[in-house]
Amino acid sequence: MIGGGDIEKHREFLYVSAINTGNRIVTITNVGWEIGWLKKEHAIQVVQKDQLSSGLPVKIDDGEEAKWFVPLDLQENWIERFTRDFLHSNPNLNIRSLRIQIHTSVGKTFETSVEKNLKERLIQECKKQRESRKLA
Repeated sequence: MIGGGDIEKHREFLYVSAINTGNRIVTITNVGWEIGWLKKEHAIQVVQKDQLSSGLPVKIDDGEEAKWFVPLDLQENWIERFTRDFLHSNPNLNIRSLRIQIHTSVGKTFETSVEKNLKERLIQECKKQRESRKLA
């Protein structure tokens, strides 16, 4: 993300968006994650309402978009924490099954796979964490 002023280091974000393509207002209650094929595991993504993000819950009318920016470059790195805490049991297999989910107030869940570059960053972090465990 590029902003005004001193741009010594560009901030990095995970960007999630949902567009209402239906004909009525929808209330999004949670953004979540799913891994696994047979035995599925789930996690909820914590998001804050601010000048970039819609917050939760959020109502969107037909054609409107809700968006969430999760900072990746804060002191406790999201990629490191997500890999350690959620993909821990079998990281490489879990990354291949990783899906992001949008949950609505009427119990409907929409999901999709994540982009290739996020999967690659998660795989790199898995390797890094595996190496650090070997050295410990």
